[in-house]
Parts: sequence; C-alpha cells; structure tokens
Amino acid sequence: MSLSPEDMKRIGASDMPALLGKSPWSGPVALWARIVHGHHWGGNEATKGGHAAEDYNRALYRQATGYALEGPPKSLRHPLLPWARCSPDDTAVDTPDGRRGVEFKRAQSREGWGALGTDEVPESYWLQVQAQGGFCLDTGFWDTGDVDLSVLLFGEQCTYPVQHVPEAWERMQAAGERFWRDFVVTQRCPEGPNLVLLERDAEALLALYPRPKPKSEPMRWEALTAEQQALVTNWLEANAARRSWEKNEKALSRQVQHLLREVPGLVGPGWRVDFAATKETATTDWEKVAREMTEGRFTFSELVTKHTTMKSTRPLVGREEKKR
Repeated sequence: MSLSPEDMKRIGASDMPALLGKSPWSGPVALWARIVHGHHWGGNEATKGGHAAEDYNRALYRQATGYALEGPPKSLRHPLLPWARCSPDDTAVDTPDGRRGVEFKRAQSREGWGALGTDEVPESYWLQVQAQGGFCLDTGFWDTGDVDLSVLLFGEQCTYPVQHVPEAWERMQAAGERFWRDFVVTQRCPEGPNLVLLERDAEALLALYPRPKPKSEPMRWEALTAEQQALVTNWLEANAARRSWEKNEKALSRQVQHLLREVPGLVGPGWRVDFAATKETATTDWEKVAREMTEGRFTFSELVTKHTTMKSTRPLVGREEKKR
C-alpha cells in the first residue's frame, strides 16, 4: 500500500515493530527518516510478491472462513493520538464477534509460525496486529481487538487468530509518544547504546547524509614533483595491468570450466583446481504474476513458478595442496 504524503508523517500500526526495535528489516532510524525528512523505502522483490498475492490470499481466506470481507479502508486516524494512523488490510463483517480485522501476509519460511489455530506467529507480525487491534477497537472501527492473520505459506493459506492483549497496545502507545516527543518534535536522529542499524536504516542515513562533494579544483599535473609524477604513472600502469589481467582471467576461467565440465576438478603437482559450491539466484517478474492472476487460469504458486528464472554459477577455485 502506497503512503500519501500526510500518512508518511505519522506512525502506522505496521511501523510499531520497527519503532520497538523488533523488526528484522527496519528500525527507528528509517522510521524517523520517513516522518521527519520524507525518505521512504521503495520496497523489494519480497514486498512486491506480497502485494501481488494479497487478492489471492483474500479469496482463499473468504473461502476457508465463509466470512464476507468489506475491503481495505482508507487510512484511519485516532481521535486521541494525533501521531498515529492505521491502514488495515481488510475487515470481516459477519464473524461471531462482529467486525473483525484481517491482515494478509506471505511467508517464504516456516520459521516463527506455530500450529494452525494458535497465535504463534513471528514477533514483528504479532506486534503489528496488536497495534491494529488496539487502534481499531479504540476508534470503534472493529468490534474486537482480535485479528485474523491470513498467511500464504508456500502457496497454502493458513489462518492464525491473534488475540488482543490490551497491555501490549498500552506499551505501544507510550513508546509512540516517547518517539514523537524525543525524535520527531526535536528532529534529532534516534541514537543510544542499544540501537541496532538494520539494512533500511543504513540506506536511509546514506540517502540523507551522502558523502559531501569536494569543493576544491582537481590538482594539476604540472604542480607535481618529478617523484610524485612517477608515483602516479606507476599506479596508472599497475591499474591498467590489473584490469587487463582480470579480463584475461575471466576468459581463461571460462575455457577451463569447459575443459573440466564433466569432472569435479583437477589435481597437479602441489596444487588443485575445484569448482566452488553452486550458487543459485531466483528472479521473479512480479508484474506478470499480478497481471495474470486476474485472469484466473493459474494459481498463485503456479504463476510464481512460471515467472521465476533461476541462474546458477560454478566458479573455479585454485589452491595450493597442503604438504602432509
């Protein structure tokens, strides 16, 4: 879900894990950079895949529970917390508890997920739905703070009913107030001995504080002494030789790989050449997945498989043989 400029300047329920230092991807610094400076992380393959799968997940949840879904609402505001907002994925309107929240996720690992029917879910997701439940219960948008977490685990839809814990929501409100007072109002970057910079925090800091460009003019060749000119000349020659050597090494490596394509390696006097472990990388075209999902001819798992390409590499490794 894309954020409006107004929403970017508030703390959302999905921001709570990062604010509390419990998100595996993002922390308080990235949240501060978005609210104070408007720097917003643009997403990656995993988030694109989650968005592409949401409608499919929603249909499976509706089929599994029989509940009618209202559809995602606009961003909600809290009457007593001016810094807070909430953008729940959906609302089941005809549950035994009345209006009940539903959050959709896609997971590529079973780590952190317990038995079906329990609320044993990864901590970051648990905190997010606790914030959603508390927020929407406070505002009267939902009749219960309990939230169904519907997750696609390797293409299979699983529902985890997460019970609301009022004490957790109270602690989050206090943490949100402190964050707003100490870092947003003052515009001071979060810091402290227990602060851990995660990938998105580091990316935000690099974007906000890039290396300053030098203001001075380049040095002129004529200003160097003969000794300094010789030093630079030697470096230029060594640099050119290195690039030529690397290009030649790549060409020779391909030829040796072809030579050894049917054997595990080569042993010589005092040395050996082996293939390193095969490295595979997967790339999924999420735009095609999302586009073809509306046609209904394939399941989500089939579309991901169809539009995922694998690339394998087996680099050569040369080493000296250890004397026994």
